[in-house]
Formats: sequence, structure tokens, C-alpha cells
Amino acid sequence: MYNFQHLRDGRVSLNRFVPSDREIILMIRGLSRSSHSWLGLDEALSRHFDVICLDLPGIGLSKNEAPLYRVQDMALKILEVIRALRLPRVYLVGMNLGAMVVLETAHLLPLELIRGLVLMAPSHSGIGWRRLTRETLKVFRQSLKADPETLMQLNRDLQIGKLEDGRELSEADPDRLHAWEDTILKDIRELGPKERYAQMTAALSYTSRQALNHVRAYQIPFKFILSSDDRMIPIEHARSVYDALKHPQSAIIELQKAGHDPLPTHADQLEDIILQFVREQSTYRVYPVQMLPQHVSARRQLQNRVYTSVGLFSLSVLIFSWMLRGKK
Repeated sequence: MYNFQHLRDGRVSLNRFVPSDREIILMIRGLSRSSHSWLGLDEALSRHFDVICLDLPGIGLSKNEAPLYRVQDMALKILEVIRALRLPRVYLVGMNLGAMVVLETAHLLPLELIRGLVLMAPSHSGIGWRRLTRETLKVFRQSLKADPETLMQLNRDLQIGKLEDGRELSEADPDRLHAWEDTILKDIRELGPKERYAQMTAALSYTSRQALNHVRAYQIPFKFILSSDDRMIPIEHARSVYDALKHPQSAIIELQKAGHDPLPTHADQLEDIILQFVREQSTYRVYPVQMLPQHVSARRQLQNRVYTSVGLFSLSVLIFSWMLRGKK
């Protein structure tokens, strides 16, 4: 079973979970990021709930796990943890690639286990490199030959927006900016090229149509959190996902002036959104028991292979073209 981290009232324990009467929140970070980079949001939520943090293969708590090239396979690993801990109910919180894994996990879980979803900065529409902005592609190309200082500046400019009142984080809270930089440097050093390639392939090849239909059909409650100044993914893509998802128990929240990673600048708002969302779900209707799928259909397996192949091809063409440009 995957390693996991359990937090209760700020106290952290590894691979140990004792059930309580509290609601349970399971949190998954995004592409190339580990649970270290929640910047205290996990600890803040643990004052009210039982918080379980998991990492995607190749980084953080899961750094010794074999790379996985499909979101579906990552979701199955999350499922293993939920089953092993015998969680009676759970809220799933994910950011970026973590949001894709959360969405797919919700598709696989029995309905009576799901209390709600919180999806942050997701990008599901389109295929391959179309899920990224031109600025992201440019930064990625520049980062291939960048020194550590330049690499950090590129990440900072691409991912961090401003505070809600318009102030720069470097001026308003330089310590928090340094904490964010420290976590991203640690994650960059820890995640190897093979693991990074696997996560990028999973993100570029995943299609969420079946999971979207599932969430909408059963009206699984969720909050959809977008960043108004996201420079990494086209925000219209994220909005189109909500258009496909929305139902009476759904809501979209746009964080003003936030960048792709809203944690450094909008942590208080995120904590409040999740806290209120969990409290609102006390009247959520639990649907009849839904059995877990015993196997994946041949058609689904073929679709998954096609989407994975498209993601691999897109990523390979992108890297090859950048290498040629670099030579020129």
C-alpha cells in the first residue's frame, strides 16, 4: 500500500490512522509537487477534520513507487489506500494533476463513500499540449537549460499571482514566498526525469469524459476553484469542464488575481472554502450501494491506450521540436 500521512490537530503520523468521529479529507497535490508543498493548508484543516495526504508516484511519500503513465492507474492506487484504511466516507481534494486523479477516483469509488470533491486549477479539456498555454511551453523550453536561480524565477513568474488586494507576495509576505521556493526546489531535486515524464504523460493523455458524466449523473457535490490569472493552463479549458460538470450541488469559485498555484497567495480563502463546503454536506443524500468495478472493459482498455499514446506522442514531438530549436 502507498505511504500516507495523517494529520489531526496539527499532529502528523506516517502510515497510522485511528478512526474518529471527524470528517475525513484526502488531499493530492499536482504535477511534480509533493504533499510538503501544501504550505500549511493541510495542518490548518486538521484542526477540524482528519486529513490524509498522498503523493503521486515518484515524489515525496511515494518517491520509491514505480512511475505510472495513466491517471486511471494513479486513481487505483488511491483506491487501495481508501480500502485498506476502511474509510467510511471521504472528501477528495486535488490540485492540477491531483484534481484529475481525484475526479477519476470519484468515478471508481462506491457512491456512499464520497462526501464531496474540491477540484483546484484543473485542466481536462483538449488533448496533449493544447492543455497548456503558449507561455507554459515557452517556459518549459527555457527551463531545459536554465541554472537553478533562473529556473526558480521562471517558476515564480509562471505559477504565482498576486494577493487578492493586488499586492505582490514578495512585498507582502516574503517569508511565505521563500517557503514556497524551498518546497518547489526540494520537489525538483527529488523527482527524477523518468517520474516527471510519467506524470506529464498522464496529465496530457487523460480524458475525463466518463468521470465527468459520472459526477454529473449522480450529482456528487463539488467545489470547482479557478485562478483568474492562471498563466499555465488556458482558463477557458477549466471553465468548459465545469460546464460539463455543473449540477444543483456544484459551484464554481474564481480566486481573483490568483496564479496557477493559489496556495502562496490565497491559502486563507482556500481553507475557508473547504471548511464551509464540508459543513454544508451534512444533508447530502447518500445513494444506494454501488459495487466497485471488477474489471475494465475491453473498450475502455482500448480507449485508455489510445489516449496514453496520444499523450506520449504529443510530449515526444514537443521535446523533439525544442531540441531542434535549441540547436538552431
